[in-house]
Amino acid sequence: MPRKLRISILYNEPKSGTVADRQFITSNGSLQTSRPVVRTDPKSDKHAPFPAVDLSELGVMEEMEDIKRALTTLGYKPSVLNVDSDVFRLIEHLREDSPDLIFNLVECIENESAQEMNVAGLYDLLKIPYTGAGAFALGLALNKPRVKELLSYHGIKSPPFHVFDSPTRISMPPHLQFPLIVKPSKEDASVGISDASIVNTETELRRRVRFVLEEFQQPALVESYIDGRELNVAINVVGVSLYRAKSKLRAALTATRVKNSEIDGE
Repeated sequence: MPRKLRISILYNEPKSGTVADRQFITSNGSLQTSRPVVRTDPKSDKHAPFPAVDLSELGVMEEMEDIKRALTTLGYKPSVLNVDSDVFRLIEHLREDSPDLIFNLVECIENESAQEMNVAGLYDLLKIPYTGAGAFALGLALNKPRVKELLSYHGIKSPPFHVFDSPTRISMPPHLQFPLIVKPSKEDASVGISDASIVNTETELRRRVRFVLEEFQQPALVESYIDGRELNVAINVVGVSLYRAKSKLRAALTATRVKNSEIDGE
């Protein structure tokens, strides 16, 4: 009977954080560190500090539990590690457990979104198959204007946009119409996005652009706002190494008389 795969689920528990000392990827691919700033609510006269929370991270715990439950149901005993920004702890886990496959839910290291790609790069160096995007794609995705340019080049539609990199000369771009949404151009997921991000006048536009420039120390991405639901859609692109891992997983499941169709939707 073939040995069951050793499977690890790696994640970070969501935490509130500040923008101080965070790192971002610039247009030329280098890392840029922001200066310490005080987060303030632009709609409040009191300018009270508020935490930076990536809303996409709030579902990490639920996702981790769902994956663990599914693997346990299939007869596996996955190891679960909260990386908690401890790189050496992560390395030690990979060395001791030697997983055959990693469910990668790690989205940052020490509150730095730019380090997400390096975690995937570590898996690549160790030749451990893992779920999710590769290191290059994770790094590229943090530069939202560049991603939109690539989408446009390949004929994939996305909302019209404009990038402001200076607090002066902020005016309505001629090719855009209100309502608009203003967001940091080089942040992960929904960091920097709130109800105040949707603007309907030039005054609101200038206020929000200045907020992003000062708060996140990076250009502000302004897009046409599209009202509706936001959906996260998984795209299953199987590389050679991950294909081999899945082949082993299917073989193990077959040996335990579990139908292969139960894992075709991962």
